[in-house]
Amino acid sequence: SSGINAEYGGAAKGQGMATVVKIEVDPEQNLNWWREDPGLAEHHYNWHVYYPSTEPEKDRQGELFAYMHEQMLARYNAERLGVGLPPVVPFGPGIGWDGILTEGYNPNLEKCSFRPAAMSVPESTSIGSRIIVPSIMKTNTERLAIAIARNYLEDPKGNKVELTMDKLGCTMEANMGSVNKKMYGNIHNDGHVLLSHINDPKNAYNIKAGPMIYPDTAPKDPVFYRWHKFVDAIF
Repeated sequence: SSGINAEYGGAAKGQGMATVVKIEVDPEQNLNWWREDPGLAEHHYNWHVYYPSTEPEKDRQGELFAYMHEQMLARYNAERLGVGLPPVVPFGPGIGWDGILTEGYNPNLEKCSFRPAAMSVPESTSIGSRIIVPSIMKTNTERLAIAIARNYLEDPKGNKVELTMDKLGCTMEANMGSVNKKMYGNIHNDGHVLLSHINDPKNAYNIKAGPMIYPDTAPKDPVFYRWHKFVDAIF
């Protein structure tokens, strides 16, 4: 068909070698094989089960949060280069959220909804009593950037807390080891929730959340890597 170029990356005809099929309609689908891998889903799911954000933080949890996702990004970028795609571009408050999310995604799962391409990030997302506002997330991100420049975070009493990768990771993820959730917010988790509800931000139509809401399905979605590229850039 017009959307398929069967010669991409393949050997010349008659050499008895397999050809690589490149999908032209949505280039991101060229990495479906990697993002849909059960082992990848199991890895991400089990990491967050062992290091939950709702229990007291474990040793080096914040540091490992940053390192683990950084390694997922490194491997993903290597696979992108292998199929002729550019490295991941960050997508977050202040870096892309004022534009269009070009990537759509259909997980074909009963528990998740799909996301059409070319959607915009809403001004706010309301899920029950929880309200997520991108402009507030941008402010919290700027506060973290200031803390990095100063080499210290501030606790709720205004005391200086020495900046370490572990403290920064806990505060970014906003697990129970966060130095100050009121000042620095819940950046990582709020991003996942907002992006999972981008197709129904006010829950007006009772549409199921997208795959970004669950640790076992989030890595299937191309926006997972764009979101974590934004998170990684803060570190």
